[in-house]
Amino acid sequence: MKQTLTEPQSFLHRDELRHVGPLKMLSLFGSRVLAKPLRVGDELAYFPGSKRDVSQYDGAHYPMAE
Repeated sequence: MKQTLTEPQSFLHRDELRHVGPLKMLSLFGSRVLAKPLRVGDELAYFPGSKRDVSQYDGAHYPMAE
């Protein structure tokens, strides 16, 4: 079954070598990652984030972070 890409994933797949880090983050953490679109002039970007720690490292080192 083919996976339907979200808008941020489609954007990142246009230049996979340039966006390899964010693509790996999306594949590892999937639905836990929030991607907010940002537009600066004619450029479009997506800002990744998370409402809670998504890894054991983050939870241990940044317990107060949201």
